[in-house]
Formats: sequence, structure tokens, C-alpha cells
Amino acid sequence: LVHMLSTTTAEGGLAGEKVMVFLNSVDDVTGATGALQRAGFGAVPYHAKISLSERTDNLDQFRRYDAAVGAGEGDAEAAPILICTDLASRGLDVPGVTAVVQLQFAGNVVAHLHRMGRCGRAGKKDGRGVVFYGETERELVEVVREAELQQETMALKQDVDDEEFDESGEKKIRKGSVQGAFSRKRGFTKKRKKERRAARED
Repeated sequence: LVHMLSTTTAEGGLAGEKVMVFLNSVDDVTGATGALQRAGFGAVPYHAKISLSERTDNLDQFRRYDAAVGAGEGDAEAAPILICTDLASRGLDVPGVTAVVQLQFAGNVVAHLHRMGRCGRAGKKDGRGVVFYGETERELVEVVREAELQQETMALKQDVDDEEFDESGEKKIRKGSVQGAFSRKRGFTKKRKKERRAARED
């Protein structure tokens, strides 16, 4: 991540971008924030265990950063990097986010979608997403990639046990979305296990 934040966008890096970095725990957010600050980056934390006033101040610093202006040329108090838990993945209005980094992979598809949806908003179509993953998350990445490919062909199917019913008792089937391919309650790993079981039965 330090290398990416030090590398220009022309070389595939994130230097000068307005970046949200997601991790799965408060301790990991604290550690990553400290590491990036020691490396000289303007990073601020955002999670439930810091006071509301500090969260508000940190979010304000991040909101004020303008990637089009760049570091050192705009607001000196603005922070280009927000290191956060999923508390920041929904319900916040943060304009101009140009990149989302999942330094740790999301635990389920809903969290993944909410995290990635923080950029490319309000008519912007050029937001970027970067997901760091290791061997243990490889299967989860494959599930997401497969769902994204199915979305492009509009061929997603929803499991019978994931069906929802409206007030009249009629089935509501979501089609044509990555989210519709998963249960909101089922994590990536359970989805993958179910697919393996079905393949063995075939």
C-alpha cells in the first residue's frame, strides 16, 4: 500500500488520489493509520471507538481534500487518506473519492459492495477499486469475479432459500445484480462451500 501511495497514477499507483482504505477491525485501522502517518502520508482514522468529535474532524479533513488540486496545493489541513472500518462504508456523503482500497477483504458480499461503492459516485465513472488478498481469500475473490461476469450477461440466479416475499406472499426475485447472487446473511465462504457441494452432487 505504501508503494502504491507513493507511485503516480500513470504508473498504476495512487499518489495524489483521494483514497478510502478499509480494514476489518479497529485495531487494524489503528495500526495501518499509524504506519502510514509514520511513512509521511496524510492519513486519518475513522471507526466506532474514537469519539464522535474526532470522527467528525477526521471526516471533515478527508472531505476537504480535492484530488484534482492535489497535495500541497490546496487545503493544508485536508487529509487524502481515510483509514476506516465498515462504519464508513455506508451512510456518509463523501464527494470526490477517487479510489477505494480493501487492505483486508470484506467478510461478505454486501460489505464488499458497500465498500467499493464509495467511489465512482454522483455521475463520476472513473473511480478505482483495489483489493489486497492472500491465498486464504482466493476463493472469495473468484466468487466475486464470477458474479461480476454473470452480471454483465444478466444471467444471475438467486438461490431458492434466498427468496424474499412481498406483503401479498408473492416471491420477489432479484435479477441482474451481483448482490442478487448472494444471500444478505450468507458470507462468501458459505456461498463457496454450497457451490462445491452442488458440484460434487452433479
